[in-house]
Parts: sequence; structure tokens; C-alpha cells
Amino acid sequence: MTTEEHAFTIPIGDWSDDGHGKCDYYHATAAKPFKQVCLAFEAAKKKFKKDGFTPENVCNEYEDSTFPEETIELLAKHGYKVDAEDFGTREMAELVVWFLNQGDTELNAVLLPEDKEPPMLRNWDYRDAINKNLDGFGYGLLGS
Repeated sequence: MTTEEHAFTIPIGDWSDDGHGKCDYYHATAAKPFKQVCLAFEAAKKKFKKDGFTPENVCNEYEDSTFPEETIELLAKHGYKVDAEDFGTREMAELVVWFLNQGDTELNAVLLPEDKEPPMLRNWDYRDAINKNLDGFGYGLLGS
């Protein structure tokens, strides 16, 4: 029996492009559909409510790249180690995945390696899947 994986993307940064406009995107999978991923996040927020922790509150202001020492200590109590000296967008995505799994231990969310992302309906992945070419879609829509 194989477990179905559900792919989703975790944006780290200004995903709405209404501020500094910089955002890194990380791909992850879970054993449950996206709605369950969202519910797991809400469950984790409830679990950590008394501690006041959610990944939403870490490095969330403009030019705020310092990971708070008290948060490092709190996470250590829960078995999660943070290296504040080497904390960037990938590490934030890893923290989000860990947090999701705290909300639902059966979610099995996993951050994909940086060189792996869900297949995209574009020529390279299309050709790899069925050995045929695909021209692409809407190229002219963005050229003006």
C-alpha cells in the first residue's frame, strides 16, 4: 500500500508582493489534502497558544532577521533545534513543516529537497513523463 502525497508550496517572504517584493518558494508534500494541511496549522497554533508561538511571529517585520533566543529555548523544549546563526528562508520553511506536523502527527509533511519540486505542466516534465513535447501556454500574455 502506498500513501498518496499531496503537494503544496510554502512561500517565505512577501508572497503578496505588496512590500519588499522578495519571496522564496519551497515545495512540500503531505499525506493529506491541502485543507488538512491548513487545519493542522490551526491545530498547532492552538497547541502552542499558551507559549505564544507560531511561525507567523518569527522574523515577520521588515528587516527582522533575528531569531529570538526565547523562541529558540521554547522550541528546544519541544525537540526542535534552531541554529540562529544560520537561519534563512529554507530553515523557516523547515520550521513551518515541523509546526504542521505538531498539529497533526499523521500529516507527515515533508519539505522537498531544493532541486526537487512537484511536476509542472511544462515541456521538460512533460517530456520526461510521456516522451512527447509540449509547446507551453500563454507566452504572449506576459510579453507586453
